[in-house]
Amino acid sequence: MDRVENLPLVNIIVRTKSRPKLLTEALQSIAEQTYPKIEVVVVNDGGSDIGEIVDSFTPNVTAMKLIQLPKSVGRSGAANEGLKQATGEWIGFLDDDDLLEASHVQQLVDFALLNKARVVYSGTKVIRVNQDGTTHDVTEYNTPYSSERLLYENFIPIHSVLLHRDLIDNGVCFDADFDFFEDWDFWLQVSRKTAFSHSASVTAIYRLHSHASGVHLTDNKVSPYLHIYRKWLSDASPEKIFSLLQKSHQWLDDTIAVLQDINGKKLDEIGQKHSYAQHIVQERDAQLEECHTQIQKLANELDEIKKTVVWRAYKRLVK
Repeated sequence: MDRVENLPLVNIIVRTKSRPKLLTEALQSIAEQTYPKIEVVVVNDGGSDIGEIVDSFTPNVTAMKLIQLPKSVGRSGAANEGLKQATGEWIGFLDDDDLLEASHVQQLVDFALLNKARVVYSGTKVIRVNQDGTTHDVTEYNTPYSSERLLYENFIPIHSVLLHRDLIDNGVCFDADFDFFEDWDFWLQVSRKTAFSHSASVTAIYRLHSHASGVHLTDNKVSPYLHIYRKWLSDASPEKIFSLLQKSHQWLDDTIAVLQDINGKKLDEIGQKHSYAQHIVQERDAQLEECHTQIQKLANELDEIKKTVVWRAYKRLVK
């Protein structure tokens, strides 16, 4: 008990709105964490009542807080409401449609303490959830930290991060002007105060599905980028812009290389499964052939027996 009491408290802020099934799955992934000292802050952004769902998970965590907002305040507003209620030394996020591996919090706390870091993040697996509930891997976010690359693109999913609360106490918050890329803007604020430490362990799961809301949807791609760039690059020198453009080619190549590596592994896996399937089919064919041989042998033996029985019966009749 003393060991647990001496551990730092970790807050996980969960934003949700009228997606009870997804929320249940997200909270279940928190309940399964191996780290024993977690306070969950659930922010219901004007959605249907989720009190019963949240209450059902209360026994599985150190503490549970539910903020039921009477009307929606948007993604940034909901995140800030969660931050106001967070009392832990470390703070993480989990939107209701994403998941955490069971070791996520433990690994990031250990990694942060080992590296004396104020912000740490892990690798994130991206999966697509099909209409029938089946899933398949899409890609992986597992990019080493670069403050310059963070200006170019957001490569850090919100639920892959754990940050020290002193950053919040020093004024970092979600900008209410952003309802897309609010996490990217948040990381850019944090990056002005400290570097991020990257753990290559994949402990977060980002789910793409038909009910998702975000800039990966086609209609939302242009204006959120312009919004970010106007805020963070409006005073950038031509040299800075040129540097970003130059390096963007390498970053794009890196992204393509990751996708090629993932696809290569998938093809290898499919090839191995195909080889194994062929081996099984060949074994079964051999077994069937053996069965056929045995059956044929038995049939021949039965024919001989029949002939013998008939001959003996004939001899009796002749006598």
